[in-house]
Amino acid sequence: MLEPYLTDTVTITTSGGLDEFNRPLPTTSATRDCRIEEGSYLVRDESGEQVTSNSRIMFDPDGLVLTHADKITISGVLWSIIKIQSDKAWNIEIKYVYLARTVVQ
Repeated sequence: MLEPYLTDTVTITTSGGLDEFNRPLPTTSATRDCRIEEGSYLVRDESGEQVTSNSRIMFDPDGLVLTHADKITISGVLWSIIKIQSDKAWNIEIKYVYLARTVVQ
């Protein structure tokens, strides 16, 4: 039901976690259809702090598993996930993901 609205594509890089020696495990990447909505969104992050997100992405939640450790790439730019929110509109399940630009050091 959401397919006509999912006109954009992003790459989701799933965190592999850490091994028993605290070294990062390999990541996996997959592309996914979505709708990108740019703007300023005032949200609370994982720690409860109020932050501003620059973008919100709408996904069909079917089979989508995301964590805050995952990263999203939009047009070659890497973004971090601030907030993951499930919602329902007109009996349709929607997953919103709020993003912040990742600073690469």
